Amino acid sequence: MNRRHTAVLLSGQSLRLCLVLGLHIEISDAQLKDPALREHRCRLWWTAYRFDRLWCGRVGVPPSIPDESVEIRLPSAAGLPAGSEPDFRDAEHLAMGVRLSRILSRAVNTLYVWKRQQTSFSERVQDAVRSLRDWAEQLPEHLQLRFDKALPPHVQYMHLAFIQSVIVVTRPVLLHLYRQSLTRQTQQSSEAVQQFSDPALSLATACVRYARQSMDLLKRSWADGTFLTFDYFHVQFLFSSATILALSALLQGTGWANDREDFLLACSFLHQLERNGNFVAKEFTTHIDALKAMLLEDAGGDATIGQPAVIEHPPLQEFLNFPDIDLDFMETDPQWLEFQDVCWPEMQSALGV
Repeated sequence: MNRRHTAVLLSGQSLRLCLVLGLHIEISDAQLKDPALREHRCRLWWTAYRFDRLWCGRVGVPPSIPDESVEIRLPSAAGLPAGSEPDFRDAEHLAMGVRLSRILSRAVNTLYVWKRQQTSFSERVQDAVRSLRDWAEQLPEHLQLRFDKALPPHVQYMHLAFIQSVIVVTRPVLLHLYRQSLTRQTQQSSEAVQQFSDPALSLATACVRYARQSMDLLKRSWADGTFLTFDYFHVQFLFSSATILALSALLQGTGWANDREDFLLACSFLHQLERNGNFVAKEFTTHIDALKAMLLEDAGGDATIGQPAVIEHPPLQEFLNFPDIDLDFMETDPQWLEFQDVCWPEMQSALGV
């Protein structure tokens, strides 16, 4: 229904109710002898927790309760009685989903804020990237991303959520880079335009690469019929990936022509979803159509940024290897925060061009 703030309220109330019931506290065998009931109790808590973190992260508000208040273990299949398997989903999948929602919530509430933080922007980005890298490295084999065979829908969905988390962390740098390219076009001298460091270009590169991967997964999902027509997050993944691909096309780095075609394909997907009655797509098409007009208008121009290596620098996993990472120019120029929920019809006026 695209009622994001209502979803935040309802998920927050659910988590508060679980808190009142004490579901966030680990209990012993002596308190509840049935191991299946203890596991149900555990999974009920983490389901409410995950919804709260997902929606708070999407809207950009603090989570209902801090992680320090949670004492219960993550979901597990250990100790469950024989024959109870049909009652429980894959515990490893649930646990990895909880960890990912926690990473996303922390990233949003440390990177997309106006309030001065105790650590620098560089440190916060490094922390988020490190958490995402560790999450990916800890994935069990049956949950890893494979392109040589069909993925179960829940595994594909989890990887789309992971890619979205990467985009959320890396998008500020790419948006800042795009704004610098607009500045270059409107100024006679290019000396005033900031030159980006290798770590910053690495993050911008990763943002584009992961958007391409997301679009590949979404095209596969659309083709095999697993794209959930009325699911909010599937449409959000599509819109988020499309905006990054459009930025890549506007910056005209390596591979921009393919990104432009995939962006136009995403536009057609969103319009079809809108015709089918998807309220989320109805909102997003307003922005995507304005961005499409911008892209088509710029098709004959030169939007390059003078640093074509945006799509050639090391990917996300190598970002942490740089000995000297300085992204603090993002804190001295916080206007990129306005892009958290980009309204493309107002984009150029907001940037003063």
